[in-house]
Amino acid sequence: MKKWYRKTVTRTSILVVANFGTDAASIELKGNVKRVLMSNQKNETVDYTKNRLNLKSCEVVVLEMKME
Repeated sequence: MKKWYRKTVTRTSILVVANFGTDAASIELKGNVKRVLMSNQKNETVDYTKNRLNLKSCEVVVLEMKME
């Protein structure tokens, strides 16, 4: 799994996460999800809670984050 943050001056960041594996994976989030900008899933339902993002195999998401 790969992840990238792009930070802005207003403490808003863009988070890109890609799970290239054959198994589901999860990561800890270091901020709050403001909104889902993109998903490669057909139903575009992104599985996240306040502190954790869960990705299916080959899932890619782009999130707007409010950093802590």
